[in-house]
Amino acid sequence: MRTAEQMLEELENWPEWEPYIESIIHVLLPYRMGLSRSNAISAVYARRASRNIDLPDTFEQTIQSAFNSRCATSTTHDLHNPNVVALFYSEHEGKKAIWKVADVAAKAWLRKKNGRL
Repeated sequence: MRTAEQMLEELENWPEWEPYIESIIHVLLPYRMGLSRSNAISAVYARRASRNIDLPDTFEQTIQSAFNSRCATSTTHDLHNPNVVALFYSEHEGKKAIWKVADVAAKAWLRKKNGRL
């Protein structure tokens, strides 16, 4: 079985999602129990706004798409592609979606992105 780092070496990133994926990781890492979808999106917005990073007009949709692109429990995540590492997962509490981060894979993704493997 390959390690997260080995899988990431083979990974072909979707560059348009990278900045948003990184923001989602940083927001979710401190929360072992995850955050509600709405709180996570609000926190990503606040993080990016505080750094004067551009915010697209369709911010909520963009963040949802970035999350889905690496979410193990999303129907849009390509679970059959061994080069795509799931960084997130979602659980439901009633009607509320709880977003969570896959700690080991997400930290490896950040190290790879920042050139520190």
